[in-house]
Amino acid sequence: RIPSAEISTHIYRIAQEAVNNAIKHGHPSLIEIGLASAGDKIHLAIRDNGRGISDLPRKGLGLRIMQYRAGMIGGSLVVQKDPNGGTVVGCTIHLESAPEI
Repeated sequence: RIPSAEISTHIYRIAQEAVNNAIKHGHPSLIEIGLASAGDKIHLAIRDNGRGISDLPRKGLGLRIMQYRAGMIGGSLVVQKDPNGGTVVGCTIHLESAPEI
């Protein structure tokens, strides 16, 4: 259970930005979105089978906004190449450190 509408909105916007980035930059044929809770954590994962994120330094505004949103809700964000191809965006929200909203 997601404890507030504001946390839900940040999770939604992170997923939305990850999907937009995948479509715009990776040109995948498949995008998978998963959301699960385990104890006091919520896990969001967006995986695509596109070109994969570049190893070059990431300067995009979208990535910074996703990182900011994750931080606003007590979460951490990881964006990396999938070893099988494509990109994986993972966000873990630690509810005990999420702000009271």
